[in-house]
Amino acid sequence: MNILVSTICFVNRNKPGAEIYATFCQRLIEDVMNKTPFDIMVTTNETNHYDELVSKYGNRIIIREETLEKHRLTVGVFN
Repeated sequence: MNILVSTICFVNRNKPGAEIYATFCQRLIEDVMNKTPFDIMVTTNETNHYDELVSKYGNRIIIREETLEKHRLTVGVFN
């Protein structure tokens, strides 16, 4: 596996509509898979958002779960 792209996508479970960031990440995965020969790793607290892509692309995608239970978050949304 050649990991070129590593991305982080955390969904704020307390904010309705925050799943949109997982949708943006899904689009990024599709772009990497379809436009490059490289693999991708996603660190997220919502692994179920990527189940379909993992079954579609197999071992070219690594989904790393981070629940943030031991983290203190103080930053806001950024692009």
